[in-house]
Amino acid sequence: QSSLALVSFTQSQWRLVIQFLQRNGVERILPIAGVKIIHKNQVRSKEREDHWVYSFVGQQEWTLLFFIRSEKKLHGSVLKQFQLQLRAIGLKKRDFSLKKINLYIWILRIIPLSFLEDLASAMENLREFYYLGDGRPSSVGHQVRNKSQGLVWLSPLCPLKEDRVHDLLQIVMSWNSSPILFSSTWTWTQLNQRTLALVIPLQFDKKTPQADVWKDYRAKLDLLKAKGFAPYRLPIECMDHFTNSIAPKHFELIRKVTRALNPEDNLSAGRYF
Repeated sequence: QSSLALVSFTQSQWRLVIQFLQRNGVERILPIAGVKIIHKNQVRSKEREDHWVYSFVGQQEWTLLFFIRSEKKLHGSVLKQFQLQLRAIGLKKRDFSLKKINLYIWILRIIPLSFLEDLASAMENLREFYYLGDGRPSSVGHQVRNKSQGLVWLSPLCPLKEDRVHDLLQIVMSWNSSPILFSSTWTWTQLNQRTLALVIPLQFDKKTPQADVWKDYRAKLDLLKAKGFAPYRLPIECMDHFTNSIAPKHFELIRKVTRALNPEDNLSAGRYF
């Protein structure tokens, strides 16, 4: 059986959250199948600027989404244990099963009140996050409401340590007023017991020349590299910069292996070359 657990927390509680994730990653206290940490601006309602989770967990700056999967007969006790673990560090959670989410959506959609449409959309977003945690395709993502703006993604890796999380956040928060590529929202995804990936949607004015956009993108990559944050995913336009500037030794080794396996260079490029 699976459930979503939502937990809101403030900037000052980051240390407690990281310690909790570290401890669970090592000791496997709880059967957590997936973790996301979402900034309050990550998903907004269509008309208002408030965060969609406000209706469910409170108006905090950050929201944790835990996807919990366990045997059906043990699921209730697992959720109770999870609640006790969070309560010990001063946090509260709300649980959502897929059945409960679908019921809320159905109720909110049949009541003809305009302000309930935002709540229905919020629950649909929540359902998408459930699908994502369950391994199903999901369409949730940052949407640019201004059609004159474009969107590219940047995703650096970050050790699951408070000082490194703080350092990376300081860098990214300085991009709020960046003249070309700017961002005001981020999502953290826990990749393993020791590593987070920060997913950053970077917006730009479509009138800006593409050369300037990618120049600014590469400058941000170089800054992250200098601070010790390697990229997790990159657009195709920046792969040459990545192979030649960000990780040249790594890709030189790959080229040596490729030449050794394919000395006559007569194999088509594909999965392994």
